[in-house]
Amino acid sequence: MDFLEFNRDQPTGAYRLGMFEFQPTRIAEREARVRDGRPMGPVEPALRSALAIAYSLEGRPADAAKQLREACRLAPSEAQLRFQLGLA
Repeated sequence: MDFLEFNRDQPTGAYRLGMFEFQPTRIAEREARVRDGRPMGPVEPALRSALAIAYSLEGRPADAAKQLREACRLAPSEAQLRFQLGLA
């Protein structure tokens, strides 16, 4: 787990951490990571996208859409985020 935390500020590290936390029992940790207020820089949209997927799986579409709207605001050139928002 330490290597996941060490690389979390890099895009691939954020992705790996998000996939690790994709487990349904770890959704609270993912929420805390997004809400703790620490600057996440360029990885924040990816983490918000991962959280939105978790919300969708939990049957929380409004929360998922909120996270994806924020991810789109942070990374307006990322077409994949807009696509996910359309599906939410």
